[in-house]
Amino acid sequence: MIRIGYKRCEYDCCVYVKSLDDDSFIFLLLYVDDMLIVAKSMFEVNKLKSLLSKKFDMKDLGATTKILGMKIHKDKASGRLWLSQHSYVKRVLKRFNMDSAKPVSTALANHFRLSTNQCPKIDDEVKDMSKVPYASVVGCLMYAMVCTRPDLAHAISVSDPSIRGYVDADYAGDLDERRSTTGYVFTLGDALESWPDNLTAEVRNVAFRLYLFSSSDERLCRS
Repeated sequence: MIRIGYKRCEYDCCVYVKSLDDDSFIFLLLYVDDMLIVAKSMFEVNKLKSLLSKKFDMKDLGATTKILGMKIHKDKASGRLWLSQHSYVKRVLKRFNMDSAKPVSTALANHFRLSTNQCPKIDDEVKDMSKVPYASVVGCLMYAMVCTRPDLAHAISVSDPSIRGYVDADYAGDLDERRSTTGYVFTLGDALESWPDNLTAEVRNVAFRLYLFSSSDERLCRS
């Protein structure tokens, strides 16, 4: 994709973008064997599909209605476009026997508190909790959170809602150009939120500095 003029998105390596002659853009989203092409011009869309089909075995499914468990809704009359995971959430509720639970207007009651004192302490309690698919529930909810439901972020991370940042770098690890590789990680509670890793653009001849970005400088939600 890079050889034919596309650039990989800095914030999501699955997204490629190319600027067109009319100052519009064409986007290509790739995830394993799923593909989504977005552009104002159908000519450009068909052109890209034709090019890719010469290199890979492809099946054209027509206008997109869903991708990665997300339903794509389009209202041309009002010019609105939005995503929904209604079916995914229903499947998750059924999987964990919560499909008959009473719905509420907030994801978490404000009086609800968790503490490590509530963790199992005796063997019988540990044995009982081993039958509870806690990690699977959190994982399923996190997928909904990062895609379409950022309002669930607090409820998922309520056991430790603090934001933490970690940063590190090697020193001139690039033996050819003497550049350093720098990376940082932000977590919200126990959830990993942002994790870039980059080769520095400039050569540092003296001691380098590391900067820890605050939450106001870095997007903490990718939804």
